[in-house]
Amino acid sequence: MLPTILSTGVITLVLSGVLRLLWAGISNDFFSAWMEAWFTTWPIAFPIAYLSKPIIRKLSLSLTQSRTAKNSSLSLGQITAASDDATKSNQLKVQRSTYIHKYY
Repeated sequence: MLPTILSTGVITLVLSGVLRLLWAGISNDFFSAWMEAWFTTWPIAFPIAYLSKPIIRKLSLSLTQSRTAKNSSLSLGQITAASDDATKSNQLKVQRSTYIHKYY
């Protein structure tokens, strides 16, 4: 819970300050209006972030798993062939030496 409290606090503090500055500019009541906006938005942002965290975690996990499953089917031979094809299609020549591969 503490990371969510801190992250939403920092995000809402910065955003409310930047938006207050853009909308109204610097005036005599800038700081008090900024703090009022921050104390209004933080209690809204924290529960939304805290309650949506499990859903976002599941969504992130499902997106990364499906992406990993697609990419894990490549073999070293397929990667090498794709690299050779890309080198040829871009009309590059490879100068192979013991230590360094130079592309020109």
